[in-house]
Amino acid sequence: MNPALEPSLVRYAPAIAALGDWIAARWAFGSQSTPDAQAPLAEIVVVCTGNSRRSVLGAALGNLAALEVGWAGRVRFHSAGTTPTACNPRTLATLERLGATVKATGRLAPPGPGGETNPEYSITLRVPDHHTQSKADPNASVVMIEFSKALGDPSLPARDFAAAMVCDEADAGCPIVPGAALRVAIPHPDPKAFDGQPDEAARYDQTRDDLGRLMRAVIAHAQTRLARE
Repeated sequence: MNPALEPSLVRYAPAIAALGDWIAARWAFGSQSTPDAQAPLAEIVVVCTGNSRRSVLGAALGNLAALEVGWAGRVRFHSAGTTPTACNPRTLATLERLGATVKATGRLAPPGPGGETNPEYSITLRVPDHHTQSKADPNASVVMIEFSKALGDPSLPARDFAAAMVCDEADAGCPIVPGAALRVAIPHPDPKAFDGQPDEAARYDQTRDDLGRLMRAVIAHAQTRLARE
């Protein structure tokens, strides 16, 4: 058990360590071999079933965690689904409650297998005012272009990425992720179960915050590993 982990994260300790170690290794290698100072050194694709809730939240909170330590763009999180649908409005709303700016781009991505309309969104993330330990410029931000997409979409890295499976269904249904250098399982409950309930917003915020704690732990592990090298 890692004594630095919050109790709620202990069950994810092996995945946090594996993903953090991988990010650190990619950072150490890429910083020496990549001449472009803006190019991503490590890319992670967060995967759930519909790419409408948990994967979008996981990617957003991963990018926010990277932003908080000054790694925005160098460690880049994306989202995907095994059976893509569309970004759920409740997902976007919980990000807005965190301070993100969400705007529809006016473009439509190809529909998923169910034929749902699949709008594209621009999500601008900023470090929350209460995050006092941030190393980022207080005016810094990171922008994500989000829409529901399958693994293999042209907008995603094709190889040498890490795949983080945030739901049991995607974990079981996609045991091999083509092109992935690492695959970890970090399953979280689907807030969809609370759609239309009185505590809907609170449940989405809980999932968002749970994923945020996990992603910060991953980034912190990578920082610790790099500091030892």
